[in-house]
Amino acid sequence: MKSCLVIVSSSPSSVQAVRGLQTASDLQSKGGVSVMLIQDAVLGALKRSRLSERLMQLTSRGTSIYVLAEHLHKRGFLAHDLLEKVKIADYGQLVEFMMDEETSTIGVF
Repeated sequence: MKSCLVIVSSSPSSVQAVRGLQTASDLQSKGGVSVMLIQDAVLGALKRSRLSERLMQLTSRGTSIYVLAEHLHKRGFLAHDLLEKVKIADYGQLVEFMMDEETSTIGVF
């Protein structure tokens, strides 16, 4: 596996969200890992969220963290509300990530 995209959609307080980030952490040794937070999971990328410490640990070890722009804005937040290394992606970028032949996609809902 050259790279993996882990898509998380559950709220930051859910077991699924924590499991998704643990999966990303476990996969780091096998290649490049990116995490895409969609739906309520975007709330986990906010400063001082329940997942902020886990996300900062992942980014410090080379994992790219993305939030889907439309889902972030729908919840009333902007880029300045996010943790420092979190990137914003749009639907087009999400589709590109998912369609990349070198990337495996895992959904954690």
